[in-house]
Amino acid sequence: MAACSGITAKFWHDDWTGLGPLIDLTAPLGPQFTGLSLDVVVRDVVIGYTWRFSTSRSKNHIINMLKNILPNPENMIESQHDDSYLWKADHHAPSNIFSAAKTWLALYTFAATVPWNKSVWFKGNFLKHAFISWVVTWNRLHTHDKLRN
Repeated sequence: MAACSGITAKFWHDDWTGLGPLIDLTAPLGPQFTGLSLDVVVRDVVIGYTWRFSTSRSKNHIINMLKNILPNPENMIESQHDDSYLWKADHHAPSNIFSAAKTWLALYTFAATVPWNKSVWFKGNFLKHAFISWVVTWNRLHTHDKLRN
């Protein structure tokens, strides 16, 4: 998430600071201590050229942490650009181009290839036979003697 004007970026749930969603940093008590609702957008937390809670004299550690980590809101107020959402998969740089393949690879890890892979899954096989062979290899076929136990 690249928050330019802050009109669409969610204050608690979007990663507009580069530190991850603020709700993850403050825990669920963040909205309670700051008095901000869960669905507030970044622009609504700015009053004038400061953050709504920046003048607070509270000694609460969550408010003090937010004061220290949030960027200067002046750039957002003067920005004419809309907020934009970026995709980030693994350790790659954020991009505005979405790739289902990269997302799949980031979400699911692959196990090592087993030596019998090509014996079961080959071009021209009968899927029913390949599936049964695969189940037998993993010793998961429910045979009559296994069902009795």
